Amino acid sequence: FCKILLLKSWKSNNLSLEKKINSQEFIYSLFVSQILYLIKESFSGWKEHRMVLFPTLVTIFLCSALLSASLLTLRGGTRLLKMEGSFYTIDAFLKDSISNAEISEIQKNLKTEKWLDSLEFISQEEATKIFKNHFSAEMLEMVGENPLPASFKLHMNERYWVPSYLEEWLGILERSGNFDAVQAPLTWARTLAEWKTRLFFWPILGIILLLFTLSLIIGNAVRLSLYSRKVLVENMKYTGASRFFIEFPFVLEGMGLGFVGSLLASLLTITLFSSLGNHFPLLGSALEGKLLPVIVTVISVSFLSAFASLRAVLKFLALERGVSS
Repeated sequence: FCKILLLKSWKSNNLSLEKKINSQEFIYSLFVSQILYLIKESFSGWKEHRMVLFPTLVTIFLCSALLSASLLTLRGGTRLLKMEGSFYTIDAFLKDSISNAEISEIQKNLKTEKWLDSLEFISQEEATKIFKNHFSAEMLEMVGENPLPASFKLHMNERYWVPSYLEEWLGILERSGNFDAVQAPLTWARTLAEWKTRLFFWPILGIILLLFTLSLIIGNAVRLSLYSRKVLVENMKYTGASRFFIEFPFVLEGMGLGFVGSLLASLLTITLFSSLGNHFPLLGSALEGKLLPVIVTVISVSFLSAFASLRAVLKFLALERGVSS
């Protein structure tokens, strides 16, 4: 609108280029000053209505902390599912008396099994290299000759990733008489199978409920702020202020509440989960990449706050128009 008026004045008055530039600078400076005033008006409500907004900020903080925790749990569950294949890997250690011909025969028979996805033979020399990569070589030197047995690493087919199948094949391999020891993380496989649905259902349900709660809380806070500044809003309407000029301060106020509350909650959640990851390595590996859920929390809560605030302002203005008519 300002640009249209400016162009009309240029055509009618034949202003020089220098005056045109000065006029344009004036329009931009006026626009910037208006935006700065709106921002100042947005945050002035924080001080004036601190008794109302502080409990709202605390509630947003608590809900955002739970939201961050839910997102981190959901991400952790996704990472655990990617690790599920390692729970269905069987280490079968061969007896020392088994000959090379018998090893070839065992390998040939195992490859015919439907439950087997892949098979890897690890000789004594290869086992020694693996051991030295993870532990001190001095431990082997104390023993003398190589005490590590040859073994098979058996990866189960994904269709058979069920604890009962894993337990069944552990028993079959143990009873075959070819192995000194057969082992697999059966307990972890059972735990993951038991908690697989819960790891996704409860976090998703919690995220939905928390987002709904946050929208109500922020909408009510902005609505209270609107009613307390009802005279100011009416004066702005009567002086011909645009809808943007009226809505912007309250939307920014709600968005600011959401941003500050979610940011503080996210920092607390990162600190807490990092501490848990240091004490529980498996949990720490499952929760790697904690920054993404935290960023999602801050962005989602901030934009949800802006949307809830805008909705509250529009309802308030519609109600005011109904009353005045």
